[in-house]
Parts: sequence; structure tokens; C-alpha cells
Amino acid sequence: ANNKRGDMNNSQALQLKRSVIMVSDLERALSIYRDFLGFTENYRQMAETDTFSHMLFGIPPEISTDFITLDLGEQQRVLALVAVNDPTHLPRSPRAGLVVQVASVELSIAEAQGLGLKCLPVKHELNPENGPPRSESAFYDYDGNPIVIFDVKETAQ
Repeated sequence: ANNKRGDMNNSQALQLKRSVIMVSDLERALSIYRDFLGFTENYRQMAETDTFSHMLFGIPPEISTDFITLDLGEQQRVLALVAVNDPTHLPRSPRAGLVVQVASVELSIAEAQGLGLKCLPVKHELNPENGPPRSESAFYDYDGNPIVIFDVKETAQ
């Protein structure tokens, strides 16, 4: 079936930005994604606590995680790996999610709520450490898989 509804894009094309995968050992995972498959490192943030990934995957906020984004050829940050530094806190499910750029996080979350989906609060990143100013949130599909959505804010000239 070809579903052309596509309301969530708010009249702009959706852009799949990256998949996010939870891993138990970052270096072991990199031996596959970097060394075997050829992804290259874009950036990493080490020993983070209480991040969006913690909320998204149900990791206790005090547990340290490492986060790395990977490029594939000219495609930047197409894959993110999140390693939980205390494997006893590695969630069983969900362990993977999508990151999608939308025209408006607020409108998209309102639509997801209208579908009865569990949604996380909207977070505004006006001066992020990495990437452009943006708003982000997430919702969970009917099977509990997270879908992160974000929109890019205009920068002051």
C-alpha cells in the first residue's frame, strides 16, 4: 500500500538523518561499523550522564554513556552508537531508533499525540555543542521503538 498521507512532514520532505543503536561495548561495536563496514567517526561525547539518550532508552540518568556519530562516505552522522558504561543498565528494549528531521517538532508531536503515541517533552537547543540550533523530541511507535524528531532553527546573522 502506498500511503501518501505524510502529514508529519508539515509540507516539507522528511529527511532520515540517522539510526541510533545501543551497544554494550563501544570499541567492539566500532570494530564492526568502523573497521569492517568503513564508517568514519564524526564526533564523540564520552562519559555523559542525564542526556536525551538516557530518557529515550530508559537509562538511569546517573549512569554514564558514551555517544559517537559515524559518517559513511559523504553522508554525515548517518549512524549513532550509544554505549552504556555499566552493562547491567543496558536496556533490553528498545535498543535502536530513528532520527528524522521535520519542519516543525511542535506540530509533529501534536500529530503523534493525536495518534495516541507516547511522546517525550520538546527540548530546545539554542546553542548546542554540536550541530545547528534546533528543537528536538521523540515519540514511540506502537511497538515501543523510539523515533527522534528535530527541526533546525534559523541562526541569527
